[in-house]
Amino acid sequence: SRRLETLSGGEIQRVAIAAALALKPQILVLDEPTSQLDPRSAEEVLEALVNLNKQLGLTVILAEHRLERVLPHTSQIIYLSADYPGGLSGEPREVLSKVQLNPPMIILGKVFGWEPLPLTIDEAQECGKQSQEKWLEMRASSPSKRVTANHQKTAFIRANGVEVNFGKIQALRGVKLSLFPGEIAVMMGPNGAGKSTLLRSLIGLTPVKSGNIFVDGKDITGRTVADVCQQVGYLPQDPNALLFAETVMDELLITLRNHHLDPSDIQPSPKELLDRLGLGDKGRCYPRDLSTGERQRVALGAILVTHPGALLLDEPTRGLDYDAKLTLLKLLRTWRDEGMAILMVTHDVELAVQAADRIIMLENGLITADGVPEEVLAISPTFTPQVMKIFPNRGWLTVNDVIGDLDASQY
Repeated sequence: SRRLETLSGGEIQRVAIAAALALKPQILVLDEPTSQLDPRSAEEVLEALVNLNKQLGLTVILAEHRLERVLPHTSQIIYLSADYPGGLSGEPREVLSKVQLNPPMIILGKVFGWEPLPLTIDEAQECGKQSQEKWLEMRASSPSKRVTANHQKTAFIRANGVEVNFGKIQALRGVKLSLFPGEIAVMMGPNGAGKSTLLRSLIGLTPVKSGNIFVDGKDITGRTVADVCQQVGYLPQDPNALLFAETVMDELLITLRNHHLDPSDIQPSPKELLDRLGLGDKGRCYPRDLSTGERQRVALGAILVTHPGALLLDEPTRGLDYDAKLTLLKLLRTWRDEGMAILMVTHDVELAVQAADRIIMLENGLITADGVPEEVLAISPTFTPQVMKIFPNRGWLTVNDVIGDLDASQY
């Protein structure tokens, strides 16, 4: 009986899938059906599709970038790439052995020569036990060092006792949060937990019932959203919402004009910012003609051209392949190292463990955990990355934590 506008992005996605199934089709084509779902919800959707396939003979075709989620349920992969004109099609192990865009489990299988390549965590765990004896004990068991923000500094964004209601629904229930310069904090939690609501509250886009929010030491009460966004960049789930100019360069110049800033006074200049974003040759292009990853970077340019002290990103990897995610990751690390405070909301566990200096869990409108990734994820089985499942109790989160100095890019 709830209105659609009161649902989270993930809840809306599940409603859309249910609506498609209500027609009882023989073939169901889904475009990234789990992109906005938390791991548990994604698994529930995939298991439902598997049951429909087995019980009703429903043919399911998924377009999906997060292979780690769908591999256990997949009977065939069609890989589309310029490297394979016409596509590469076959059984999962056959295709994955030939391509480089792979989830952590498959990369480890290639590095250690696991045969056959594991398609489930259970299979990978058995392979991992053998590899530990032959290889893993020969190297230090400590994970890669992560950046630790200096929390002795003053928080750039601080929320105290923030409560938000939507009618009778209590979306945020006294959230207390501090974001510090020079760190990437990643927030995760189930769909409908209040993550997007919190981001919107931090810039004044969603009004709070009670509590206070401070940006650079100043209460945002009474300030306009445009004024706050000069200090805090905000990338919503759909970056297209920020794109309305005729050219990529105009997107940046319009932002400066709206903030009454002279482009000649901005360093780095808009042109230099586009170069850093890998968009130096796209300045005259129409933004909506670009790829998903390029449009996202244009939107990032539009919000970063004012040089904010903080950046808030809501599900930024939706629609991005592994290469585009790595590009985003490099940019985030650069801005962090330059002193920016970054908060990213995501359900993409594998990206989270690569990006995060700190992980925050939000559930039912409350922060339930906040700390270094290996500690927070060790007590959160729903959000455990593949590497931690394969090699438990070692503190390893990423492929690089396991293989050390070996170059995994060739796999």
